[in-house]
Amino acid sequence: MIELLVVIAIIAILAGMLLPAMAKVKEQANQLTCLNNLKEWGVAMGMYADDNGQYYPASRDTNYVAAPDNNPVWAEMYADAMDSPPIGLSDWFNALPPYVAYVPLWKYGANSISNNVFTYSRSIYICPTAAAMPTVYPDPNSLTGIEPGVGPGPTFNYGMNQRINYNLPPPENVPETPFKVTQAVHPAAFVVFSEQRVHASETPYYGTSPTDLSSTYNWCNRFSGRHSSGGNITFGDGHTAYFKYSYVVAQVNGKIADPKDPDINWEFDGN
Repeated sequence: MIELLVVIAIIAILAGMLLPAMAKVKEQANQLTCLNNLKEWGVAMGMYADDNGQYYPASRDTNYVAAPDNNPVWAEMYADAMDSPPIGLSDWFNALPPYVAYVPLWKYGANSISNNVFTYSRSIYICPTAAAMPTVYPDPNSLTGIEPGVGPGPTFNYGMNQRINYNLPPPENVPETPFKVTQAVHPAAFVVFSEQRVHASETPYYGTSPTDLSSTYNWCNRFSGRHSSGGNITFGDGHTAYFKYSYVVAQVNGKIADPKDPDINWEFDGN
């Protein structure tokens, strides 16, 4: 009996030693999956630009009005895509996936259980770390809706650069204006896509706004540090790299700010 208790105790000790190591390995695999997902988005963006006079697709579509911040919901997005003329097909999440053999986002709306199909499918849309985290208000609920009280729609784990046109003269300085690749002063530092916060519980986070979650476009305020306090970014020259949250995001007077790192440009002119 004593021998059995000793064996059980040894197994418990070994399990306690192995579980943290296994969790670390799993998270490293998830981080690599996200890195590869963003690489795919970068490849698709490059191919799209080559086919469209070196213009990027829009990062936001103001035709989507059913949810805050012009985020699409499944029913609206599908109906718009099927309209004549169609609406939304040139948005990045609809235009880019076919270039890397994935289904455009609007097609998920053909299914009455779109969120279930979308959330549990392994694809370039989904970060496995974010998908495994519990959904707690005010998180965008990946099964019942993108935001509380709004119809069901996609939760964006990755977003296109919100400030891609920021320093252009009006009226071109808004996210829905197509951006020409050749305008980027430093393509290797120019942010095109990045991981973004899906859960309010994701840390570190230097802000205080409950709305800094899941959108079609992204900036420092939504940048996610869910992978060991860091996240992945895809740049204008097509490469993707991992950065610590504290390097990408600054805090000035209690608010999130761009630290203006020379190798991470959110604005096309590098300012």
